[in-house]
Amino acid sequence: MYRSLGAILTDAEGILLPQDAKVDVTLLDSPVQGLEFYQPGTATDYTEKLVFVTVPVDDQATLDAVSDACATATGLIVSSSTPRHLSTRTQPVLLRSSSWATTDTLVRTLTEVVSEPATQARLDHAEDAVPRDEALASRRRESALLALIAGTTDTAVPASIVGLRLDQDHVVIAAGVSADRIAWLRHALAAEFPDVRDVVSEGYLLAAIPVAPGDEPRSVVERLRTRLVGAGWRRDTDLPIGVGPVVPGVLRLHESASTARLILRALNVKLGPRPLNESAPVRIAEAADVEDPLAIIQATDALRPYADSLTARLWILHQYDLDHRTDLLPTVLSALKQQTNVAAAARPLGIHLNSFRARLERITEISGIDLNDQAMRLRTILAFVASPEIHNAALRNSWPDRIVTHRFQ
Repeated sequence: MYRSLGAILTDAEGILLPQDAKVDVTLLDSPVQGLEFYQPGTATDYTEKLVFVTVPVDDQATLDAVSDACATATGLIVSSSTPRHLSTRTQPVLLRSSSWATTDTLVRTLTEVVSEPATQARLDHAEDAVPRDEALASRRRESALLALIAGTTDTAVPASIVGLRLDQDHVVIAAGVSADRIAWLRHALAAEFPDVRDVVSEGYLLAAIPVAPGDEPRSVVERLRTRLVGAGWRRDTDLPIGVGPVVPGVLRLHESASTARLILRALNVKLGPRPLNESAPVRIAEAADVEDPLAIIQATDALRPYADSLTARLWILHQYDLDHRTDLLPTVLSALKQQTNVAAAARPLGIHLNSFRARLERITEISGIDLNDQAMRLRTILAFVASPEIHNAALRNSWPDRIVTHRFQ
């Protein structure tokens, strides 16, 4: 039992509709159970959520793409700069210029959304009221923490809901933990940092940790490593954790969170051995610990617009491998990893040195890639960096398990 959007929104102000259109009152009766931020390219569940869209919505195609991705949502919250002539298909699209549709007021709205059903539950089913209230309160705290991590100009309301002090320094960590071990990690974090606040988003755990004045990310790294290793993390399970910079208060919490996410990505770079692999199974890093892979991640993001031109010849090899059940693309990757050591490059492919050299000649014939040419070699490295898709395709090098669809088909 949840409040409807119509019960929250008292009139049609702020709703984006076609010109001269009327409000579909049936849409305003849709249930609302919380707030979520639009996360393009992820499998986020937007069911019965108000979705806060932070990307610019400048044309109909963008609005349609967002609407399709959030088809199960109750409503979309977009920027006030969104053109008024755009039309919506299903969900009401609410403009952030509305008197209530700002981040801080959305958090206040969520407080009402989750509190009223709990009050009614106490009247209807007293025996179920306590666990239901706890679940609703947890959802409210998670939504408020997501608002802080995404960035908001008014931090007082969400910080009070989450329980973070405005005058205290904080650091955010991002952990790539499996679903079955989240409860274990949360318990270990709370044991080391009693005032920690966390939320699961985009497939990993984000935690905001209050720290003492003068504390540095290094001290957080060391405390985490001591605690988690001592708590008996399974040695057969990898646990990468990125630690963002310490920021004052909560207004810049999103900066620490953004860096923590980048560091976590750097810990999972696939070019060569994983960073900090010697400290397995717990790999905890601040930015200074992963300077090289972090630079690769930043370069990857910068190179993405050029991925198609950089990878064109590699996709030719990939298609040839699919058609002829060969391993030319994995051979290129192995040759780049081992540089000039031909014996080391041939070993993981299970072939003789002469066969490896023959493959390199065949690669040049089919695609024009000559790894003896320094410029071509650098371009090929950049291609693997710019495109995780072609890099993953090169890692799938065993038949008949390799089943990959060519991107241009």
